[in-house]
Amino acid sequence: MSSKFFESLSSSAGGEDTGVGEDEFLARSLASTVWSVELRTQNPASLQVQSRRGEVVAPPQWHSVAMKEDREERPWADLNAEVLAEIFDLLSFEERLTVLPLVCKDWREASLYPASWRNVDLKPWITREVGPVRFRASARELNMDRLVRFVVDRSCGNLRQLHTRFCTGEALDYLAEKCPQLTVLSLCDCGMVQDESAVRLAERCKKIEELDLSDCYEVSSKSIAAFGSKCPQLRHFTRRMVNWNMYKESPPRPRGDMDAFAIAKSMASLKHLDLTSMFSLTDAGLIRIANSCKDLETLDISGCFKVSLAARDLLEIPQ
Repeated sequence: MSSKFFESLSSSAGGEDTGVGEDEFLARSLASTVWSVELRTQNPASLQVQSRRGEVVAPPQWHSVAMKEDREERPWADLNAEVLAEIFDLLSFEERLTVLPLVCKDWREASLYPASWRNVDLKPWITREVGPVRFRASARELNMDRLVRFVVDRSCGNLRQLHTRFCTGEALDYLAEKCPQLTVLSLCDCGMVQDESAVRLAERCKKIEELDLSDCYEVSSKSIAAFGSKCPQLRHFTRRMVNWNMYKESPPRPRGDMDAFAIAKSMASLKHLDLTSMFSLTDAGLIRIANSCKDLETLDISGCFKVSLAARDLLEIPQ
């Protein structure tokens, strides 16, 4: 599934028409995933025999995947679709997309309920699928906008939590337009997201409580200030800069203290702050945060080598 599914996603970068409809797009994923699961559950020795006989040659087509339903009484038979949707919302993205629809008709219907898509973590799937190509492509070329749009549409705008990577400003604009109820948003490695889209998102999604802008190098202190002022319930902020070496073709501009000043000015109610590898953060920025964010319970400045030991001692930060 890895290469074909990822290619169908990444080909949408730049607004180009891929020529693949949503139904066909999902069908390819389901067929390929079902085939992979079937192979993993078989005995390796029997697979070798089947391969020599020419029996294991290709994944089944979507129309050949039977939707089998157990006719016997099921322990969850009395649960209505709304309750099932609440349970399904706890499962992984891939399980909701490729497993639940194949169990039975009731589960398929429940998996399509917006309540099944209120909390979505795309990062494990993206990390696994992108892994083989990540070091063959610039981080700026990876694009998961189509995947984000799919999740937003499935939730019918009821998305509450989203964790994703490799998005552009178009995905943020879509979130801002469709998902005003967002409370948790994690955007990592989004090298093409710029302030314009980030500020627009902050203005539309004012209920955000947890925000992660790690490795978003085109997002500046302007966006940080916007989230701080527009999202009064913001309590968790993460700004880890650990993958800057992926941007060798366009090194990120050092602005650790500028980000720190914006945090101190607009996010005084923070309880948890992570600035891991904020390589240009100095004592001045750290002290400004300490003086303004009085409610901080955790502060991570691992890898901030420009922060002196004296400043750490002054603020009683463990070495």
